Amino acid sequence: MNKKSISDLDNLEAALRLHEERSFGGRLQRLRFLLALWEGGGNFLTSLPALEFFEGARLCFLSGAFVATIVMAQMCAAELLRSLFRWKGTDSLPTEDAETVRTHKAGFKQLIWADREYGYISERQATDLEHLRQMRNPYVHPPRPWDRKKMPLSIRWGAWVDDDTLLVEHEAQKALEILFKLILREPFFFDE
Repeated sequence: MNKKSISDLDNLEAALRLHEERSFGGRLQRLRFLLALWEGGGNFLTSLPALEFFEGARLCFLSGAFVATIVMAQMCAAELLRSLFRWKGTDSLPTEDAETVRTHKAGFKQLIWADREYGYISERQATDLEHLRQMRNPYVHPPRPWDRKKMPLSIRWGAWVDDDTLLVEHEAQKALEILFKLILREPFFFDE
């Protein structure tokens, strides 16, 4: 290594230590939030993709990647809803317009509708999951710049719910609450 590389490494190390110091309180607060959601512990049964999405959502939230948390929570919820049909051996599911769609190609809205129709989820859970879908949509389907009815992402990312909480952080917390409610129920959750 030359002297410049060592100097750059020292600067990077100092910046990393400063970031760790400044972000520790927020990470600890987010960890406490996650632990409170999983209060009581237990196990849950799911597919490998759903488990990966679940872990991703938790790690993203802990790291402060709030948009990624929302997207990963929605992906986990979709996979959980999809798995209810797979466990029943159903390869296709009905849609609102009396068509059918292959289970692996069903969108989140279709999955919510079908799971509610079959009684796999309650009306309240369907409402919560639809709310999760609405929170996710601005980030995966951003509004067009000329659409004045929707909040642009540049404003959304900087919007505050209160003095301490960004809108996107609040949405990430809500997304996790909805996801944990879905997981902490039969047939997914079991206590040994």
